[in-house]
Amino acid sequence: MKTVTKSAGFALALVAVASLSLIGCAQFQSAGAKVQSWWNNPKTQAGVQIAEQAVVSSALHFGIDVAQQEINGGKVDLKGDGVDSGLFALRTLEMTPQASNAAAIVSTVVQAIKDPTTASAVAASVVNAVSAATKQGADPSGALEGAVRGIEQAKTSAGKP
Repeated sequence: MKTVTKSAGFALALVAVASLSLIGCAQFQSAGAKVQSWWNNPKTQAGVQIAEQAVVSSALHFGIDVAQQEINGGKVDLKGDGVDSGLFALRTLEMTPQASNAAAIVSTVVQAIKDPTTASAVAASVVNAVSAATKQGADPSGALEGAVRGIEQAKTSAGKP
């Protein structure tokens, strides 16, 4: 019976680590392929387009709401950094069952955007856009991404990229 030398043991350990790394890479590639497949799905793309258009087309209405809220003492600040946090937080709902859940969307936005007036305006806009898109058969996560992109466009129009 042969004993395993230190160099043979090291080589065996190296092979084991390499094998586990390749398995991890394969799982990562599989997840990447799933995301790519989801993104290329026509229902996802429809959701992105419908919700983004819903948010952008409601810009005039949104502007009227902003003016009304300012008259009433509130101020919607799309240029504030809190909006960035809110949009980032909304993206964590994508590809989950909560992507089209109005309560989850509102809760996520309110927790991330500390200004209640801005949070309310952003949440309402996103919920309405996602609802409109999913009623047309769009993928909920695609709709949520489209709504987020629409808010990003509104932010850019407001002067903050």
